[in-house]
Amino acid sequence: MEKRKTSKIREIKETASDAADIMRQISNSGVLESLNKVKDTVKVVNEIIKGLNTSEMVKNIENFRLISENMNETSTKMDNTVSQLRNRNSF
Repeated sequence: MEKRKTSKIREIKETASDAADIMRQISNSGVLESLNKVKDTVKVVNEIIKGLNTSEMVKNIENFRLISENMNETSTKMDNTVSQLRNRNSF
């Protein structure tokens, strides 16, 4: 039982030491600068997401999707037409 208490106490000390070490590293100016850059990036991403969720952008994205589908269908039709023309000319 005594050994178990000792290992628990040791585990708590190690955890506290690790936490203190992490706190020291966070206070490092390079780490703080990196965290601030991450924070700024998150703000920009959130603004972009907010902008993409507007009804105008949702409509634009849907229009781009429809245009893309139409282009793919047109491309397929053109490929089929070219193949048919080649087959006719080979006779």
